[in-house]
Amino acid sequence: MSYTLESDVIKAFKELLKTEANYDIIIRIRKNNDYKEFHAHSIILSCRSEYFKNIFSAKDIEKKDGKYIIEKQNITPQAFDIILKYLYTGHININNKTGAEVLDILITSDELNLNQLTKVTEDFIIENHQQFLQNDPVGILLIIYCYKSLVNLQELCLETICFNPTLLFNSDKFIELPVPLLEIILKRDHLNLIEIKIWENLIKWGLAQERSLNRDVSKWNQEDFNNFQRILYKFIPLIRFYEISSEDYANKVKPYEKILPKELKDDIFKFHMIPGYKPTLNTWISKFSRYYSDSVLINQKHITIFANWIDKKEGNSKYINNIPYKFNLLYRASRDGFTSVAFHNKCNYKGATIVIIKIKDSEQIIGGYNALELEKDIYRSTMNNFIFSFKDRRRTNTAKVGYRKYDTCYLIDKNCGPVFDGHFYCSISWIINNEYLNSYPNIGLPIGTNINIDDYEVFQRSFFDSVLINKAQNHLALFASWIDKEEVNFGTSIPYKFNLLYRASRDGFTITEFHNKCDNKGPTIMIIKITGSKQIIGGYNPFEWDSVGDYYKTTTDIYGPVFGGYFYCDYDGTAWTIQKEYLISFPKIGLPTGLEISVDDYEVFQVAKSECVKAKAIINKEKKNLF
Repeated sequence: MSYTLESDVIKAFKELLKTEANYDIIIRIRKNNDYKEFHAHSIILSCRSEYFKNIFSAKDIEKKDGKYIIEKQNITPQAFDIILKYLYTGHININNKTGAEVLDILITSDELNLNQLTKVTEDFIIENHQQFLQNDPVGILLIIYCYKSLVNLQELCLETICFNPTLLFNSDKFIELPVPLLEIILKRDHLNLIEIKIWENLIKWGLAQERSLNRDVSKWNQEDFNNFQRILYKFIPLIRFYEISSEDYANKVKPYEKILPKELKDDIFKFHMIPGYKPTLNTWISKFSRYYSDSVLINQKHITIFANWIDKKEGNSKYINNIPYKFNLLYRASRDGFTSVAFHNKCNYKGATIVIIKIKDSEQIIGGYNALELEKDIYRSTMNNFIFSFKDRRRTNTAKVGYRKYDTCYLIDKNCGPVFDGHFYCSISWIINNEYLNSYPNIGLPIGTNINIDDYEVFQRSFFDSVLINKAQNHLALFASWIDKEEVNFGTSIPYKFNLLYRASRDGFTITEFHNKCDNKGPTIMIIKITGSKQIIGGYNPFEWDSVGDYYKTTTDIYGPVFGGYFYCDYDGTAWTIQKEYLISFPKIGLPTGLEISVDDYEVFQVAKSECVKAKAIINKEKKNLF
């Protein structure tokens, strides 16, 4: 027969702490003007804490009247009181504590090397004090960044800042960031800010570190530049200068150019002046562009996950950064209106879409992918749809996905917003009925007929990667300069979007498929890969393709294919005809000649003015004046 009487033991230890009978430790806790003295028992603290065990084993520990004297700075008496009771009883209750109080307990626990308590307290604050963490991620990060064990909380604060960098850069605390912490932030690939803004904020931080510097850089002498270079030298390799437009470089970087290494300045000069030039300095070339998203709900990490879900990639085959899709923001409810009319006006006939919904007063996002084109008042069916949930959007390991289990039809209703099933859709509000949502597995969606949300966004999924032209966008920048008839390299600040409409090898080498995909889509550019060579040819059409009716259009803005009587694709879409001797409306540019030119593939891109990059780079042709 055996009995467990732990409660009696705990009760006895609790009473011992309260009465202080035979105590042999005096612990003096102070933070600022907050001070309290605690009395405890070395045998208990040694058994319960490695931190105290090491203190008591030290030869130089202070003793007075037979009692150990321990002084601890920078932790609050309130937090230590709670932890001391935990050490005696094994019990702690933080349910009714504020976020600031829990953070205080967490820091104290980590200071005392109480690993198990630190872990559960960190998990608790992440799960239960999201609003507190979101209100001041910068201040919290400044407190915890030097605590190596608090990696989950640090990552959460960093993710919050990456989602909304204005929380950092508009904060008075920004200029207080220590060098190691600013370095961590600038290394993030998914910091949601264009590169020139990152540069401007770095300059602001640097000037705040040296108050004696004149705010007017034109009045600096060489010693001023040398001082500023010493302040920023660690951060210069973290700025992706090749993603800054020529105009922004000239106006906002060049005034401080003396702090940049000479080889970097020379390479940037070539990049902006020589069309198609590829940067050569690996130190300043990030493997991936820093991702800037129009979304207020997600970042690049989510985009990568969505791409893997769409293509059902797992394990070693997963996309990491080079995903084959672009996700173009079509609609945001808070911006465009919480109405079905606004939703359908923005999202119908745009191909596959993905919807992201943020649940009110939480960090949960849910949504779904619709592989079919949205149309009003039509029944649709596909097995390629899925729904998803991120319990906390800042932690991608909370993601769950549910693929459609069997093929059933559902109605795309003109009076409704997004629809994923008859029991997961948006009417006046969002409705989710998990009990009947049996065409998908249960992934923990919230349940109700009036799900409260903060916002939702809809993205068009379009193919990003061309198989014919440079992924680094050198070709696209060149095409943009030809369209605008400018002798300028736009770098990555291209004033156009190039949306892939059609790829012959993917969609079919037929004229029918070409017109189905490309008609009535505005200006387009075509790229054609010649068989048995590395040559690509093609052309720009500023008009819309239209296969209905026969009529002529003329323009002096076309280069390459008119696609007129002497440069065209044959009727079955497999070969091209180019008769240079009759192609007199264009200069000779080295096109191949023949009646049946064999091609490996060809692609057609829609050309539209970019919504994200409105400013067009303007370079002074007098190079010496600019650089």
